[in-house]
Amino acid sequence: MKSKFLPIIIGIAGAAMTLPGSAAVIAWGSVQAITGAGNIISTGVTSLAGANFGIPTGTTTTVNNGVVDVEFKSLRSGENATLSNGITVAAAASWENWGFQGAVSSIGGTFETVLDSNLGDETNPLTSTITLSDLTVGTLYQIQFFADSTGNNGQTIEGSSTMNSRTGQFVTGTFTADATSQMLTVTSTSGGFAVANALTVGQSIPEPSAAALLGLGGLTLLRRRRN
Repeated sequence: MKSKFLPIIIGIAGAAMTLPGSAAVIAWGSVQAITGAGNIISTGVTSLAGANFGIPTGTTTTVNNGVVDVEFKSLRSGENATLSNGITVAAAASWENWGFQGAVSSIGGTFETVLDSNLGDETNPLTSTITLSDLTVGTLYQIQFFADSTGNNGQTIEGSSTMNSRTGQFVTGTFTADATSQMLTVTSTSGGFAVANALTVGQSIPEPSAAALLGLGGLTLLRRRRN
């Protein structure tokens, strides 16, 4: 006998899964030195776009990583920008607009132009947030965060390993969206300023083996239903 409460329970559970504002766990890779536009990973990623922090909304800078052109949209503290892939990036008002400071990595080209500006937070607690919204629940995303400023020699972003912005570093992670938005918290671990120069985000294409497993799982489920 089917419970008359089952549809209600399922509906509540489904709504909880799609509530905006929750944070999926991000699987971060190791922190790497910024060496050039080739650090922007586009292999296995579709709809790749970027955010350029610290200058007024309305500026678009195109960076070629040797494979594809990636558009970076600008935004400052308390502003948001909708990227070319439809994802909206918002910077909390707790950030300070440090604007053009000059990248420490000196890599040249339009990517250095992007990294020349940043947001900073020098007010205790030394933590501020960046929020991604208009995500698709259940989609696997790749995110890269770039910190390239003299302001900080130790910070993390949403549980990543410690980054040193004074030498110019970035970190790459993936997450499966469990809500339409994802908050990213940048926290100083050294007593210095929290900084944010740039961010990229795009849909990550599952490995062929993973896609095959998903297909087999679907076939198994279909056979069980038929039986």
